[in-house]
Amino acid sequence: MHPSAELSSFPKAKDLAQSLCEMCSMEGALEKKRRELALCADFNLCDTYKMFLQLHVNKPGIDSDDVYYTLRTNLEIDITIDEVFIIFYKIDKDSDGFWSYEEL
Repeated sequence: MHPSAELSSFPKAKDLAQSLCEMCSMEGALEKKRRELALCADFNLCDTYKMFLQLHVNKPGIDSDDVYYTLRTNLEIDITIDEVFIIFYKIDKDSDGFWSYEEL
């Protein structure tokens, strides 16, 4: 069977391919921003970690509530809890429910 004949049975193939391309572009842009931030003279990862941690020294790291509170209250960013969960679990590589300093 010709490959184009197979595509006729999957009408959303182009949408899927476009989404994958957009995902790659966004990941590239995100990595560029990470590098730019790391090179900023006034950026300090330790201070950033403390900002999210809210100085709760008895926790093993930053939890999603810390992220939500910091973004909404301290930084006044309009974000939903669902969006925070998406961000949070993207960074929480070991899935322990906390961001460690190394993960951040």
